[in-house]
Amino acid sequence: MSGKVLIIDALSAGRGQRTSSRDSIGCGPRSVAGVFEKHQIPCRIARAEDVLSGQVRLRSFDHLAISAMTMDLLATKKIVSTWGASRKQGRVVIGGPIASNPESIFREISPDVIVRGEGEATLSELIDIGFFESTMELEHVLGIAYRKKKAIKVN
Repeated sequence: MSGKVLIIDALSAGRGQRTSSRDSIGCGPRSVAGVFEKHQIPCRIARAEDVLSGQVRLRSFDHLAISAMTMDLLATKKIVSTWGASRKQGRVVIGGPIASNPESIFREISPDVIVRGEGEATLSELIDIGFFESTMELEHVLGIAYRKKKAIKVN
């Protein structure tokens, strides 16, 4: 895979501004970074509020991975909207506890794929099959939800 991935820690960001634990990055985003690093893919972790305040230049990245909780739907929606306004290409992957309700995420945000459960092996498989480089069929990748035409598929 070529390109650089921005991993966003939106955990506890709520509407876009954390009120606690502002100086730490969750273990989920750090694990995701480890998967990309294992595959020698450059990545950076940023906090949701740093992205939404414009401190992080989205144009410097080719793909977006967001880790969030259910309560972070609004912040996640804002981030993906900001991404879409600055980038016309690149994959958007959402994971973390927010992935427990893929129908809501696809209704509100429409990412390329949602990684459900412990996502390290699933993310590694997506990288191995070339998901970040081209359009492909995803029905054999376990642990994801995606849209196929208008239907939401959960593997």
